Amino acid sequence: MAFLNGNGGFTGSLGNLTAYQPKGSDKIILRTKGGANKKRIKKDPKFARVRSNNEEFGSCSKMAAYLRGKLYPFVNMVDHNLNAAFSALNKTIQLLDTTNPPGQRSIRYSQHPYLLVNYAFNQRFGFDAMLRYPLQAVLDREQATARLVIPTLQPGIHLHFPWQLPYYRLIVHFFLLCDLVHDGRHYAVEEARQTDAYCPLFVSDWLPVNATRPGEELLLPIQKHLPTKPTTTIPFPLEAQHSLVLAAGIQMGKPGPGDTIQETKYCGTGKILAVG
Repeated sequence: MAFLNGNGGFTGSLGNLTAYQPKGSDKIILRTKGGANKKRIKKDPKFARVRSNNEEFGSCSKMAAYLRGKLYPFVNMVDHNLNAAFSALNKTIQLLDTTNPPGQRSIRYSQHPYLLVNYAFNQRFGFDAMLRYPLQAVLDREQATARLVIPTLQPGIHLHFPWQLPYYRLIVHFFLLCDLVHDGRHYAVEEARQTDAYCPLFVSDWLPVNATRPGEELLLPIQKHLPTKPTTTIPFPLEAQHSLVLAAGIQMGKPGPGDTIQETKYCGTGKILAVG
């Protein structure tokens, strides 16, 4: 559809012509429609590189959505486009794959876990700026566990809140992250047996922002239920494509209906503590 402007010109599409006005310019640019069609891009050997680039772009977006889904407890703390940030990080990891050809390169966090450590969910108010005491985390792949030592936290000394809100709580999530590989036809996450895994989520009680939080030690196991004994669990058997990820956050809250406390969206911070 084309639109007339005040000078008698038009913008939009008219037949085989497209007219547009570039941002910051008072001129209207006229061009003919063209370019390769979808069928040619999909089949023509000349567009093989375009197809491989499209495959890898899609794989980075797919892995970003998968990773964002794993971090669901912290989504309301994020102050930036998490999918775009993870897509860029995924591309960095993908370029480190020198074994597979372009269009089939893998995204293996299991081989490059250091690139995910200390990733901050809130870029304006960092986790380390709010909680000024290093948390000690130890991951055990043999037992599929994470041990996290949380010291006694005193407001004004260890805790500094930039928001004028009355409550806070701690959230700790321990989960499995699988690599994304190309199986010869398309990209897929290697998580065939991950559906049996129980990944723990720790959410503390709400505390007033002027209250001291006593220290504690958390032991978080990723377990698997035995099919023959549903009430019995064992440590989840990790494989090479599995990465253990431990993330923590501070969430702010305000009084809700009755005696409830409600989380306040975008008021909180967190980061990935350890990957192994």
